[in-house]
Amino acid sequence: MKNLKFINNSQSYNPDDAFIVHFSGINSKDELLKQYNEKLLFPYFGFNWDALFDMLRDFHWIKEEKVVLVHDDLPKLTESDLKIYLEVLAYSVKDWKEGEEHSLEVVFPKSVKDLMKS
Repeated sequence: MKNLKFINNSQSYNPDDAFIVHFSGINSKDELLKQYNEKLLFPYFGFNWDALFDMLRDFHWIKEEKVVLVHDDLPKLTESDLKIYLEVLAYSVKDWKEGEEHSLEVVFPKSVKDLMKS
């Protein structure tokens, strides 16, 4: 998918000077959204896709300029939820413009690229 990064060893991906969050072993939409809330320390959250997009476009509580979401595997979501999730990620990355206070990078292992339909 456009705007998402695929690398060989996502588990060891740790760019300098970034706020890095790793996701792995996620088995449901509820678990995914709960992990986002806990790991990104959201100041508020509505636990739905629209709220996730909103939070991925506002990192005012994070001091690091670069926010990196590293997926060590592909979340086990329903086909429709996975499609929505990947769209939320791709749109969120694209929506950040150069020169803004923060930037967003989303990383997946190369091994799951073929499983993700664009």
